[in-house]
Amino acid sequence: MTTATVEIKKDIALELLQYLESIDILRVLDKSNVVEKKKTLGDFFGVLPEETCKALEEYIKKARTEWNRVF
Repeated sequence: MTTATVEIKKDIALELLQYLESIDILRVLDKSNVVEKKKTLGDFFGVLPEETCKALEEYIKKARTEWNRVF
C-alpha cells in the first residue's frame, strides 16, 4: 500500500475521491483538512416550487414598499 498527499484544486476532484473511497478503491486518511464547498445561489436553484417563489417575491415587494413609507 502506498500513501500519497494530494492538493485538491476543484470540487469535482473531492467528489471523485469520495466516490473512490465508497467503492473501496482508496481510503482518505486525513479528513480534518477537508473544507466543505461553500454554497452559492446556483446550488439552491429549483429547490422551492415556482408558486412558493412567486408568493415569496410578492411578500418581499410588499415589505419593501412598507419600509419606504415615511411615518
